[in-house]
Amino acid sequence: MTLRIAFTGTGYISKVHAAAAKTAGAELAAVVNHKPESMAGFARELGIPRQYANINDMLKDGGVDAVVISTPNYLHAPETIAALHAGVHVMVEKPITTTVAEARDL
Repeated sequence: MTLRIAFTGTGYISKVHAAAAKTAGAELAAVVNHKPESMAGFARELGIPRQYANINDMLKDGGVDAVVISTPNYLHAPETIAALHAGVHVMVEKPITTTVAEARDL
């Protein structure tokens, strides 16, 4: 079974993680970003078929086994929590959260 990975954020570090996942044989399944033009370029460059403006819409559609959270720090906790509640594995960039309270919530 091929691991289906989604990516939140389209910056440099997301490209690094996506390239590594592709090299490892994972399926790059979806990308999430609030900037349509950035997201479209990321998807085109990496051959990612599904694009979403927010993580909740992506999670509702399913078809993802894991997500790499590489958005701005303040989004790490809410995106991670949403993915975990959906039963999706998470790799979150540092810092994992912006507060100790958020880290406890995870």
